[in-house]
Amino acid sequence: MAKSRSKGSGGSSGGRGKPKSKKSAKGTLVPAAELRWTCAAIEASARRPRLSALLGQARPLSALRRGLELYAGGFNIFVSGLLGSGRTRLVRTLLEEMQPACSLGPDKALVHNFTAPNRPKLLILPRGRGPAFRKDMFDLERAIRDSLLAKLSSRRHRTSRKLHTRDTEERHRRLMRALEREAKRAGCALVEVEEGEQLAADILPMHDAVAYKVEDFEKLVKDGAISRGHFDELMREREELLERLEEISSRTRRMFRSCQQDLREVDRLAASRVLDALFAEFSDRWPGPDIAANLADARAMIEHNLDDWVGDGVREDREGQPRSSRLRAHHHLRAHVVKTSSEQSGTESHCPVVVETNPTYTNLFGAIEPARDGEGDAVERVHPGSILQADGGYLILRASDMLNEHGVWQQLERALRVNAVEIREFDPNAGTTAGSLQPEAIPIDLKVILIGEPGLYEQLARNDPEFLQVFKVHAEFDSTLPNNPASRRRYADFLSYLSGQEDLGGFTPPAAAALAEFGARRAGRKDRLSTCFGDLADIAREAAFLSKRKSLGPIEREFIEAAIHDRKERQGLTREILERDLVNGSLLLQTSGAAIGQVNGLTVLDAGITSFGYPVRISAATGPASDGKSDFIDIEREADLSGPLHDKGVLIMQGFLLEHLGREKSLGVQVTLCFEQLYTEVDGDSASCAELLAMLSSLARVPINQGFGI
Repeated sequence: MAKSRSKGSGGSSGGRGKPKSKKSAKGTLVPAAELRWTCAAIEASARRPRLSALLGQARPLSALRRGLELYAGGFNIFVSGLLGSGRTRLVRTLLEEMQPACSLGPDKALVHNFTAPNRPKLLILPRGRGPAFRKDMFDLERAIRDSLLAKLSSRRHRTSRKLHTRDTEERHRRLMRALEREAKRAGCALVEVEEGEQLAADILPMHDAVAYKVEDFEKLVKDGAISRGHFDELMREREELLERLEEISSRTRRMFRSCQQDLREVDRLAASRVLDALFAEFSDRWPGPDIAANLADARAMIEHNLDDWVGDGVREDREGQPRSSRLRAHHHLRAHVVKTSSEQSGTESHCPVVVETNPTYTNLFGAIEPARDGEGDAVERVHPGSILQADGGYLILRASDMLNEHGVWQQLERALRVNAVEIREFDPNAGTTAGSLQPEAIPIDLKVILIGEPGLYEQLARNDPEFLQVFKVHAEFDSTLPNNPASRRRYADFLSYLSGQEDLGGFTPPAAAALAEFGARRAGRKDRLSTCFGDLADIAREAAFLSKRKSLGPIEREFIEAAIHDRKERQGLTREILERDLVNGSLLLQTSGAAIGQVNGLTVLDAGITSFGYPVRISAATGPASDGKSDFIDIEREADLSGPLHDKGVLIMQGFLLEHLGREKSLGVQVTLCFEQLYTEVDGDSASCAELLAMLSSLARVPINQGFGI
């Protein structure tokens, strides 16, 4: 919806044609030539200037440069005042032109934490060496697996294992043979029977050299094949032999358990020699206490879980099983690089500049993929965001985009305050982090450039006491420039710059003058020129488009004027409807005669990218107040159609009445003010003059000439 504001006035500056005003008894007559500023043709500079020179504002550019070059806590930059489209691109171009020195830091990688698997460890690596470290870790994992498999499957190692197992097995066989002889003397037999899917030793009674199960042996007693006394005697012997079998089985289990421990120690010693060589070679290439500590943890894990690493491969030679085991434990030696930079020195050509156009939590801080069975290690589920991508350089954000994301501002402010970023799962509904996987915080060193609307910096500073601690530099650009020859030449230089960037074609000096006239109207004053280069660039692009349709020569003034006209026409429906209502009488406006308590005011309606003047009738009604107390009613304010500046103007007007008419006694008057037939919001305090005239006219009952507009 369009918004009405009071219309300002400006002086004159530059250009041509400045006839003198004529005074009469009724007032000052302003010649038509002075109602519209006309600019003379503008020649561009011989050399195409830098964009920073086109802005023509030393103070914010100095603040921007100071913020970019000063590496200290909290010296991030808030840029405001660059209105219009293309602000992000403009800031990036300025950054490229200034070429500030950046602080490229080391590479950073996450590795498995063997003591707390849900908290991956951070390793700080030499700059640019992260990918090489990741490859070497992968090669180390493969070398460990292959070397261990080769070592533990070698003939020499198998022979060593057999020496340990042979003695245990021989002792087991001797014990079982002795038991077998005892059983035979007692009339029993030591046999193997099936228990489920396994074989177990048992003692069974014998008759005629045949071993019988107990229940079958009882049938022989019933059949009279053997006596009950002989049966009872064999059962007593069997019970004693079973106790002896249990003792031997328990002793055998201890023997084999001890043998397995000896075998594991043999495997560990063999593996230790392999790991000594591999880890020593790796440590020579990658020194450092953090890497050494991670390797020590990895070595302890490997030695403790040798079967997980070589598994079926070791058993292949003694059990004939295929070499197919590849357990997830292998992935614990992987390194996941979350930040890498060029190995070259930190020159401006290698400074990362990241523009985050969609600053969601995951895009800024990173994301953690959901866990899937059998797919790598936890560190490979961690993905860095644009903050880490910009580490050592610059991150450009639009404040409005970021503030609309729930919980993002608080997390960004915390990260900049502690100079570290935590990659976590994020719950957008609660605006907080969640999830069990919590990688170690990653230190960051970057500059954040936040682009915001005018006044937002002050608003954030008021509402957030810690805001000024992280954004200490405010580069505040003015929306206008003085209308002088230097500023007008910047317009011509800007067209030259834009043509070189986008191959629009050349602009003639009169075309540059037409754009300057548009800039003055955009600024709302004849002595100022707009710095909304996004809007200026759009006019130039549209003019170039119109020119190419008709000619191949330089872009003339007529095409700039045509682009401006077309732009107004595209946004002209609201203006057309209002003019139509004035003509057909739907909107009442009296321009002749005189009336009490009524005056014509000129408001300005904003309709998208254009604005236009709209006359409106302002009326005031006065009368005695009840109980002798004054009452001042602003209908726009009561209807919630009044902005804060307009409210302030009305209150100042109340003070004016009190000062001039209420010194002796209470006014005892009721006043009602209204913008008739205006249903959009009213703001601005310059309407106070027209409102005061209408009110004084009503109080004094003196009519006002309706031919005037205020």
